[in-house]
Amino acid sequence: MLARIMHNSLPILLFTLLTAPLARAHPHVWAVYQTDVVIGADGNFKLHEAWTFDEAFSSMLLGDLRPKADIKKPLSSKEQARLKVIAFDNLARYGYFNVVRGPRGPLKFKPASGFAARLEKGKLSYTFVLEPADPQDVRKAPLDFGIWDETFYIAMQAAGDDTIAIRQSPFKCTLATREDKGTPLLYGMVFPPVTRLTCR
Repeated sequence: MLARIMHNSLPILLFTLLTAPLARAHPHVWAVYQTDVVIGADGNFKLHEAWTFDEAFSSMLLGDLRPKADIKKPLSSKEQARLKVIAFDNLARYGYFNVVRGPRGPLKFKPASGFAARLEKGKLSYTFVLEPADPQDVRKAPLDFGIWDETFYIAMQAAGDDTIAIRQSPFKCTLATREDKGTPLLYGMVFPPVTRLTCR
């Protein structure tokens, strides 16, 4: 009898063991992002970012700011400042989930500037600007751009076909997007997109 029970239960047990890590790793937060690249005459660039979070996460963050998480009331300047402290500044240690690779490897960023937050139709949005810590002339070598959370706790989705858009550039630039096969996420089930920027 025990052998029969074990035989019948083994597939269920194996399924549970195999899928438990996936259940723990699946995204808990969804965000749509728009990254605009602004390139100066010297070839250095800045990233103007806009993130929009899902309604559930937006409501949760508002619960830390307001007693009843009123999603219809616009954010005050005081609430935006508080939100920056509790739910944005700590992203600096993760590079704000931005991955920009040059010929010498990943670039580092200065602390974000111009942070602002707003509520629209129950969804919380961030806007901010990133600048590389060291000058980076886009004409010298192609750069790869992507945004992802390595833990996949937050699922970052580009608003368009490419991970970046060129807002301003004095040079002729092209974009080419592909899956980054060298960066498997969610146990190799997801490969984030990267967009290569080439300027001449």
